[in-house]
Amino acid sequence: MQMNQNDQSTVEALHKVTLTIAPEPPDADNATPTTVTLIAGVGVDGLTPIEQELIGRSVGDTLSVDLTSGCWEAVMAPIPSLPKTAWAHEAPQRITVTIMATQPADPREVIKEMAFSSGGCGCSDGCDCGCGGH
Repeated sequence: MQMNQNDQSTVEALHKVTLTIAPEPPDADNATPTTVTLIAGVGVDGLTPIEQELIGRSVGDTLSVDLTSGCWEAVMAPIPSLPKTAWAHEAPQRITVTIMATQPADPREVIKEMAFSSGGCGCSDGCDCGCGGH
């Protein structure tokens, strides 16, 4: 599939995607959606379930994601900054995901995320590669 570099409204692999994520139903103690950014498709195991749902969707699209069919970690793997404790009591059974923005990721960002998702860059401690694995 060819990617149109001028179309920045549809999520594609290797796009930097900003999402808002909220529990369903909203948790009374923490009803504010959480905003996260990810680069779709950089994980070592290919597209995760959440990324599969996002690919081809447009900015402004909202989807409901069932978390009961798989463990939280498998579904939410590309979003490590969103722990189960993002909401007050426990991981929700469903979440609402809204696509806020998407654009092709900078190649350096892609490399950094690929290194991070595979456990680091392999450099010695204190390297300055920006992989975030140290």
